[in-house]
Parts: sequence; C-alpha cells; structure tokens
Amino acid sequence: MCPAENHPPCQALGVMDAMERITRAISGGDAGNGQVGAVLDVMLDVFDADRAWLLAEREGEPEVWDALAERTRSAWPGVLAAAAELRADAFHRDLIAAARRTGRPVAALRPDRQSPVAEQFTIRSELMTVVSPHGRPALLVGLHHCRRACRYDDVEGLFFVVASRLADALATQWALAARRQSEERFRILVEHAPEAIVILDATSGLFVDANEGASRLFGVARDELIDRAGPADFSPVQQPDGRPSPAAAMEWIGRAVAGEAPTFEWTHRSRQGQDIPCEISLVRLPDSERTLVRGTMVDITQRKRAEREKARLEAQLVQAQKLEAVGQLTGGVAHDFNNLLTVIVGNVELAQQFPGDTDLVTESLQQVAAAAERASALTSRLLAFSRKQPLRPRSLDMGDVLRGMDDMLRRTLGEHIELEIVLAGGLWRCEADPSQLENAILNLCVNARDAMPEGGALTIDAGNASLDDDYARAQREVTPGQYVLVAVSDSGTGMSEAVQANIFEPFFTTKDVGKGSGLGLSMVYGFVKQSGGHVKVYSEPGEGTTVKLYLPRASADTPAPRAVRPDAGLPRGGGETILVVEDAADVRQLARQLLERLGYRVREADRAVAALEILAGDAAIDLLFTDVVLPGGLNGVELATEAQRLRPGLAVLYTSGYTANAIIHNGRLDRGVRLVQKPFTRDTLGRRVREALDEGAAGPG
Repeated sequence: MCPAENHPPCQALGVMDAMERITRAISGGDAGNGQVGAVLDVMLDVFDADRAWLLAEREGEPEVWDALAERTRSAWPGVLAAAAELRADAFHRDLIAAARRTGRPVAALRPDRQSPVAEQFTIRSELMTVVSPHGRPALLVGLHHCRRACRYDDVEGLFFVVASRLADALATQWALAARRQSEERFRILVEHAPEAIVILDATSGLFVDANEGASRLFGVARDELIDRAGPADFSPVQQPDGRPSPAAAMEWIGRAVAGEAPTFEWTHRSRQGQDIPCEISLVRLPDSERTLVRGTMVDITQRKRAEREKARLEAQLVQAQKLEAVGQLTGGVAHDFNNLLTVIVGNVELAQQFPGDTDLVTESLQQVAAAAERASALTSRLLAFSRKQPLRPRSLDMGDVLRGMDDMLRRTLGEHIELEIVLAGGLWRCEADPSQLENAILNLCVNARDAMPEGGALTIDAGNASLDDDYARAQREVTPGQYVLVAVSDSGTGMSEAVQANIFEPFFTTKDVGKGSGLGLSMVYGFVKQSGGHVKVYSEPGEGTTVKLYLPRASADTPAPRAVRPDAGLPRGGGETILVVEDAADVRQLARQLLERLGYRVREADRAVAALEILAGDAAIDLLFTDVVLPGGLNGVELATEAQRLRPGLAVLYTSGYTANAIIHNGRLDRGVRLVQKPFTRDTLGRRVREALDEGAAGPG
C-alpha cells in the first residue's frame, strides 16, 4: 500500500474494502488478544506494513509501555520477541506527546537516525496514534515499515478510523469481561455466603433464585424452591407476636417494594417442621420486567439462646445482689436492735430485781425509754430507706423551713463550723413532709460536720430548678419538671468515686465503729425519692461534698401546713367512748390503759368482725381507733368504710407499724387519713385522738 520513499504513491485499497475487512476481523475474531491479533493481521496487509502493534501505558510509569499484541513479518521481529515492555526514548516521548496533544495520528520518516529504539528495530518510518478507552490506561496503536520508508499522507485518516475501531472493540470486550468477572464474583459471594439469600418475585410471591444457604435453612433442594415455593411455604401459621404469617410477610415485602430496606425478626419453619428464628433484611432489586426483592436471612438461633442465657445470668446476678443487700440490711438491723434490746432487757431486769431502789428503777426506766425511742427511730429510717414511710406532704416555704432550723443547726454543728444559709429570690413552694424534710437536712448537715473534724464552712443554698427531658433521660427515676433545690455543701474531706457509689446503701458508712449506723443517707435518699424528687451528689477527695435535693414544686391544690397552737398541756378526754381494734393483745391493753388514764371510756375488739358486732349494737361509740393490718379477712380500711356506713359521721383514727399500701399511695398518706405511727407515746396518742374527735369523721380518702 505504500511505495518506497521518493517514489510515486502506491495504489491503496479502497477505504470501504479496508473497513469491511477490519469489521470482519473485529466481529469474527475471538475475544481478547485473539481478536486484537486478527485486526493487526489485517492492518499488516491493508497498510503493507512490516509490523503492527498495540501497547498499553504502564500506570505510574509513563515512559514504559507494555506490549499487549503484535504482528510482524518474519524478517522483522518486534517488541514481544525481545521483551514484554518497551521503554520510550526521547524521540518517541516527543512523538507520543504530539499524538496526545493533537488527538490525531503522527508519522515519523527515518526515525532510526534519531532514535535508539528505531535503530534497534530497523524502523524506516512509523505511524502511531494514542487512544484512551474509558476507564483504562492509554493505548498506543502503530505501524512500522522496515523494508523501506513510507509517507502516510493518504492513509492517516483510514489508520485513525481503524485504531479507533480497535480501541472501541477492546473497550467493549473489557467491559463485558469486567461484567462477567463481577457477575462471577457476585455468584461466588452469594453462593458461598453464610447467610441464606433468596430472590423473590413480589407479584407471584415465589422464589426466583436462591443460594445453597437458603436450601440448608429450609431443608429442601434448590430446585424445590425456585419458581415452586415462597415465604408462605416455610413459615408457621402465626408469628410469635400473634400476626398471621402471610399478612405479615406481604406487609414487609410491600415496604421493600416501596423503597424501604426493612430489617426484622421472623420465624421460619423448615420442611422438617423445625421453627428457626431469623433476622431478615429485604431490598428491592432493579428489574425492568418484574418486581424483585432480595431477602437475606440469618439464623439467629444461637443469638436467641445466648440472649436467654444472658437474661438468666443477669436475673441470677440481680437475685444474688438482692440477697446480699438483704443480708447486709438484716445484719445491720440485727446488730442495732440487739444493742437496743440489751439495754431494754438489762434495765428491766435491774428494776425487777431491786424494786425498792426507786432511784435505780427510775434510771432503768429512763434507759428503757431512750432505747425504745432509738428503736423507733431505726424503724422509721428503715421505712424511709424502703420508701414505705407514711408521708404527709404539705406546701412548704423552703425559706421558712431553713430559717426555723437555723438555731438548731448551729447548736448541732458547733462553733468550729461556719454555717451560711443562702436563699434565692422568688423561691417557689415545695411539696414535702415537713418533719421528714427537716430530718433529711439535719442528716446531711451532721454528715457534713463529721467530714470537717478540724472545722470548716457549711453552706445551705435554696433555689428554683427545672430539670429538662435531656437531664431526665440521663438519670434514673427522674421526671422532667420544676423543683425546689436544696444544696448542702461542705469544705470537708470529700469522697472517692468508690465511696460515692455506695453512700445510699443501708448500713454503709465510712465512719469509725460506733460513730454512725449508715442509715442517714439511705433515709435521705428514700425520703426524697418517695416524695417524687431527685438526689445528686458531687464530691472529690480533699475538695468537699455537695448534696443536692430536688423536691417537687407545690401545686395549687397541695394543702398548706396547719398552724400550730401554743402548747396548753396534754389534751384530755371528756368521757367519750373509743372502740380500740387491735389483734395484738399487749398493744390493745396498752392503748386501753393510756386512753382510760386520759379520760376516755374504751371498748375493745381483736378483729374487724367483732368490732362490727359492737358497732351494729346500741353502744355509743365516738371514735374508731383501729390497726390497719388485721386478721380475719377485713383490714382496718375496710372496717372503717363499713363502720361509717353503719354510723355516718364516725371519726376514725388509724395506727400501724407498717401500713403497706392500704392507706399510702404514690408515696404519701391518703388525703383525709389520720394515722398514729407505732410505737406511739401517751402524748402523741392523746393529741391525735383529740384532733380526730374535734375534727369529726374522716375516711381513707
């Protein structure tokens, strides 16, 4: 096709004929290098060349070109015969750069005079172009004439078309090969995946493909799944939540078809009848003809078993912790009560042995009374810790409470502690039991005093506080809302994190033996929690401690405390009749004796049925004084209800050592209920009986 240099141009084959031969080579050759070789063979013939070649630029090394394919005449071996790569010299680097820059073929006549490469391969003239298939390294397509030099003016266009067609064919082949490789990788990935994978036709409800994992999960061969079965064939009638399996399956599939990618738990049933808990993920697949959904199923039998085992172990741990706490609580109570009983029993024995020694008897009785008071305080603290004490919440002015405690606190703390009470302006009223609130503040102040043995500063701050939803989510048992805050801060020794983690546990104390029972802070915690509040402690060793009590802001309907009348002596009875209902004979006898000495007449009953018989008679009864917990089927509250039905307007006064939930709800005493807490003294009983008689009938509210 090309004559020798300086000769008239040779007659070239027609362009159409050349393109037809190239097209046949591209379409008829084998994919890959076989197809490229066929095209290069045609190029040798069409362009009467001695060498046709295809090189690929090595990524990261622009001067190095790898030979992908080459065709030569036998007398002119090329790159593949010498090596698999060609390193471009300066002449060819410039030539390639010109081809890149122009985007057209470039020719060189007698390059062997300037290029070592051309001299090595006996190149008399050459024609090359750079093509860049999408996403692939640049390709260099070229011709060499070695027998003689050739001018390419008449064939550059045809050469460029041929090179472009070759590049397009290669790009197509590479894309198809990449797709086949991707599909093969996907097939292997799916086939050997540990999960069960199915493709579901959402319209027919049948599986259209499945991997071996699905076959193992369902317990059937793949050919029994594809186009022959669907989810309904491998599910129980109902799911564990009670939903029918077919309806639930269609709901999940519908969500996937709508574009969601739901993940949910599902129970499958194998062909052998075994229920298999699974976690399923669904996603819609792109398909122009059918609505397909891919399902990935993971057998979570082991996970469920592990979750059940974890729950069992956690329950065992909680139970062990409960038993440990009960043991600690029981041991502490037994220790303190044994001390108290030792005092009581010993002093009673002394008084019995020496009845004539009035001084000894008096002192012994004083010791017995003091021990009994400490026992009563201990049970009160235990009830506070367990949040079972009968609270009488009132609307309180925290400023009045703290001002009223000022003198007592200064006497308790001593001169070596500097006390400061700071009240914020516009202080809200809080809702709390006044006596229990004072006890809680006193407990905190005593603890602060003990943390400052060498003296220090103690500050009590009162202000308004609002706890938002974010704070409530981060804290247990906290309700968002408005609170009145009381913060007790000291400059004492502080606490480590380990100590802070245990300070509210009963009988936990860091004080020396005999210096504290370890119930103070547990009582404070129980009281605040039972009141609907929150406790927060901030402390660092050597930096002091701050305990914050958050008490609910009082609502408009919270009763205010009643005014206390000046003490005019113990009120006495005027001959009124009181029906005492108590199943414990010794307590009933004590109540009768105390009431009779206070000027009242007394009728007795040991259970509700006997009390109702008396009430059904004609005897005058002015007050029902009943224990809350009674044997025989009716408790004190039920007795009071029936008694007031029989005798409208009858006053009721309850007594109990532990009321459970009979007259206490939501941590507070039912409104309108009057209660004398056991153990009671003559003064307490006398005042509460007089109040009940003067105020009239009251029920459990």
